[in-house]
Amino acid sequence: MTTTLADLRRELSKRIGLYQEDAIASATVTTAQLTNTADADGHYDNSWLLPHDSAPATWERRVSNYASRIFTVAPPWSSGPTGSMEVHQFRPQMLTDLLNWARGDAFPNVGILNVVELSASGGPTYTIPGAPAPAVETAIVNLRDVCYKITDSSDWVNWRPVQWEPTGDGLSFTVLEHLPDSATLRVRGVSPLSALADEDDEIELDFPQTEILYAAAALRLYNQAFNLVPYLAEDHVKDMIKHWRGWLAEMRMQHSADKPIRSAQIPEL
Repeated sequence: MTTTLADLRRELSKRIGLYQEDAIASATVTTAQLTNTADADGHYDNSWLLPHDSAPATWERRVSNYASRIFTVAPPWSSGPTGSMEVHQFRPQMLTDLLNWARGDAFPNVGILNVVELSASGGPTYTIPGAPAPAVETAIVNLRDVCYKITDSSDWVNWRPVQWEPTGDGLSFTVLEHLPDSATLRVRGVSPLSALADEDDEIELDFPQTEILYAAAALRLYNQAFNLVPYLAEDHVKDMIKHWRGWLAEMRMQHSADKPIRSAQIPEL
C-alpha cells in the first residue's frame, strides 16, 4: 500500500487524540470558521489548525481561543487560508517528528526490501556496494537471506552466510563453501526508511508495518507526556503507555510470524 507523510500524520493524529477535517467557511490571517464545526466555546482551546495539504512548518497554528464557532490563532498566517482545515490535538510538526523517530525504532520490522544479485566468482567473501557511513541507508543493513542458483533455469536455494558485517564501501558476507564461478548469488535485506520531509513523500507499507510505525510513535509520545504534558491526566497517560506497548509487541510478533526464518542449506556441489 502506498501512503504519504501527510496521510501517516493524519492517521497517527486520529489514533492518539483529536483529529477532524472541515471545509473553511471564512478566514482571516488570525481567525477561521469551519463549515460544520459548532462545538461549545473553549472546546478547541490549545489545539492546532493546519490547512489541508499544507506544510506544518509554515502553516500550523495553535488555537489561542475558540468561541462562537470562531478559531483564533497565533501567530498570524501570511494570508487567510482557503479550502479545508485540519484540527489536531497535538502539534502537526511534532507528529511528523514522531513518525521520523519511529521509522528508526521500528526497523527492521518497518523498512525497505532491497535485492542485489552478484556473480559468485571471486568468493567466498563478497561485498555489496553501498554508501559509506553514515549514509548507509542505501545499503542492505539487515540481512533477510542469501540465495544461490547455478544456472539461470535453476531454482533459488536459500543459503545463510557465516559472516555479515559493514565495510568502508558497503557490506560484506562470507559464504560457507566456495561456489562455482558460473553461479549467481542473490542477497535480500532490509534498509531503514528514508527521512520523511515533504507532505507528498511516498512509502510502501502494509499491515502490520503501518501499525508498528503508529504504535512506536504513540508510545514515544506518551512516554514523553508522562513528565512533560501536565494537562493530560496521569492515569490516562499510564493507560495509553500500557495500551501502545502491548499493541507494538503484538504487531511485531505478528510481523515475525508472517516472515519465518528459513533454515540454512549448504549446497552440494
